[in-house]
Amino acid sequence: VFTYNNYIGQVYDLQWDDLEVVDDAYEENDSLLGAYDISGNSNTWLSDLSGTGISRDEDWYEITVEPGAQRLVSDLRFIHSNGDLELRLYDANNNYVTGSTSSTDNERIDITLADAGSYYLNVEQFGGSSGNIYDLRWQTC
Repeated sequence: VFTYNNYIGQVYDLQWDDLEVVDDAYEENDSLLGAYDISGNSNTWLSDLSGTGISRDEDWYEITVEPGAQRLVSDLRFIHSNGDLELRLYDANNNYVTGSTSSTDNERIDITLADAGSYYLNVEQFGGSSGNIYDLRWQTC
């Protein structure tokens, strides 16, 4: 920034963006096989682990449901106007179990599962990827 003819006292505002695409700390979790394991972090928000998630592509998280605690509750928090996110649950064989796909802020799964074992939470942007920021947690009862 410089002044024309050494004019002193000119007021200006400057903004810039380097357009660097930054993703979350859980990448590359773009498939069930590449899922980020959050099994040891029941009832803990992602933001308390390694920061919030960013929905630039599909995001997968692995969880473990222990025998005797098959009721699973998972909460996905986001602002819908920044992009509609959907939350889905799959079993270890990549079979769809259930999902939450409203057209408002936030999604929630609350289900009693038939079996203990590994399950996968899938967060996906409905209608493309906008980079919406989200927080996710899960717990069993």
